[in-house]
Amino acid sequence: MKIGICAKVTPTTDARPKASADGGSFEVQGKVVVGPYDEFAGEEAVKTKEKAGGELVVYSVGSGPDTVAQLRIVIALGADRAVLVDDAATKNTDSLGG
Repeated sequence: MKIGICAKVTPTTDARPKASADGGSFEVQGKVVVGPYDEFAGEEAVKTKEKAGGELVVYSVGSGPDTVAQLRIVIALGADRAVLVDDAATKNTDSLGG
């Protein structure tokens, strides 16, 4: 069985985003983490993998060392591998790509 989950790196809850100079996006200073619900999905996927066997792959869209570091955390939870989509076309887009 192949199991795939999506994990998005997000700022911590105490981060203070501010509008960018162009007003088209937000700038966030501080620490980032894997979204809490994505982490829950990862934990459940690991349980399913351990019960039924198979391979667990985590997918994310982003760039930079913070994203890679957070994907390593999901691999440490029990994912077999990670796929990172790093494309300039996805920079500053929302979850719908707009």
